Amino acid sequence: MKRVLVVLIMGTVLSGLAAYAATAKTSAIGISTGK
Repeated sequence: MKRVLVVLIMGTVLSGLAAYAATAKTSAIGISTGK
């Protein structure tokens, strides 16, 4: 049961990091294009 919890937490953290990376990449592109 504890292992399932760890997997869920890891998945949440990884998806959060992926969303943050995508947002950072989009904002970096926006800054470089002058928007």
